[in-house]
Amino acid sequence: MKTQMVTGSMRRSAAILAIAIAVVGCTAAKQTQKIVILPTSTPTEMPTAEPTPTPMPSESPSALPSGSPSASLTASPTPPPAGGGVESCTGTADMRDLWKEAANNLSFDVYCAVLPSSWWVQNTEWKGKPLTYVTISYKNAKGWLISVGEGNFCSGAPLCWTSISDLGAASFGDRAGQLKLRAAGQYAVYVDAGTTQGYQIIGQGMSQSDLVAWAAGMVKVARS
Repeated sequence: MKTQMVTGSMRRSAAILAIAIAVVGCTAAKQTQKIVILPTSTPTEMPTAEPTPTPMPSESPSALPSGSPSASLTASPTPPPAGGGVESCTGTADMRDLWKEAANNLSFDVYCAVLPSSWWVQNTEWKGKPLTYVTISYKNAKGWLISVGEGNFCSGAPLCWTSISDLGAASFGDRAGQLKLRAAGQYAVYVDAGTTQGYQIIGQGMSQSDLVAWAAGMVKVARS
């Protein structure tokens, strides 16, 4: 009897264990099923709208007017009036006043150039003692250059009066001078070369005849 009771108890235990295993199995199956039914594919991404490019302006920057000097160099030259005198010289009114001042304070005659309207003064300077001189530089829209020196402007510059050939006589305003070829495409008129009261005009870019004409047209600034 005891053996049957044990056996029965064992059977009941085995049955309970089987039921427990079945329950666990079902639970595990349910858990496994939950894992399986989870979505395995990544969600479809929404397309990102590309920004609409901003159109670049089609207009190109305005070009600087040809023939106009930069405002940083000097003011636009005042058209010279007819009739000669310092008022006919190329340059602004302030520059002409400066040349008048130089003429009143220096012992030699001061000259300025009368050039076509496309020219302007790049730089000008005058000094009293100990080195008395006047220098003026001009430029035009083509890039041609004219430099003028008067007085003792060549001090300490041994190559100041250099040239490679003589081309004959020419005038610097009302003064007689010599036409020189300084270098290829560079002409000059010298008056009293090598002295402390000499005159020089050098042209680069223009023809020989242009420089000769403009040198002869140099205007003496009257003293007041």
